[in-house]
Amino acid sequence: MSTFPLVNLVSITPVLDLAAYADGDVLFPDMALAPAARENDRTVTLISVALRDLAKQNGAFDLFFFSAEPATGAYAANAAFDLDDTDADLFVGHVSILATDYANAADSSVATKRNIGLQMDTTTADDLYVIGVSRGTPDYVAAGDMMIHFQFIMD
Repeated sequence: MSTFPLVNLVSITPVLDLAAYADGDVLFPDMALAPAARENDRTVTLISVALRDLAKQNGAFDLFFFSAEPATGAYAANAAFDLDDTDADLFVGHVSILATDYANAADSSVATKRNIGLQMDTTTADDLYVIGVSRGTPDYVAAGDMMIHFQFIMD
């Protein structure tokens, strides 16, 4: 008998700063992707990321993933991203969203990254954490302009 993988969709709406970002600034501080796994200490595979940008900034950014909350460092929105050494031990992978990944509508845009295949381990919880880091100079209009959907295969 075949066993089919369990697919999980986790969505976040980061609170964005309304001042223009610089390249390398924290786009949004750590947010929980909960639950990413079926239970504690499990492996998940990130298969896709989809997002909407209501301000049509088409900003390139990196998503840094962590197995537990990266709570040692200070990760304030619109401040330079400086990964704390202790938090670096929790790092499990990253995905880059490029300006060329976006498709435009009249006053908004969407982006999709498919076939990512990034395997990540959770630790003492079934959650992962993500920090967004700007790789451009976007200037968002409203704090809720971005929504990001993460699709995982759970083991």
